[in-house]
Amino acid sequence: MGGRRLTTAAAHPGGSGTGRDEEPLLLPRPRRVSVPPGGRRVPDAAADETLDRTVHAQGYVLEIADDSVRVVAADEAGLRHARATLAQLRHPVNDGGTPGSLPACRIEDWP
Repeated sequence: MGGRRLTTAAAHPGGSGTGRDEEPLLLPRPRRVSVPPGGRRVPDAAADETLDRTVHAQGYVLEIADDSVRVVAADEAGLRHARATLAQLRHPVNDGGTPGSLPACRIEDWP
């Protein structure tokens, strides 16, 4: 899969160790990950899930913003993949030192 190179604070010299300076650690790496400058974190929330056949088959778009967590997926497989990504974002390795928060970001992935 393509996408930007992911790093963790431990592997990134000069990293803060808080996860705020880097993209989240996600495996396998999504095709596209966009994180706002400064690595803003937002409160965790239940995801709003929508099916949209214009998304790549088995693909999804996950948007985490100040007021919402949204998933748009092509099909049930895409929803499953998005839920797995969201579970990784909720893992302590990605909590940025702030349990109960998520990184504000947009993630797009498909096989």
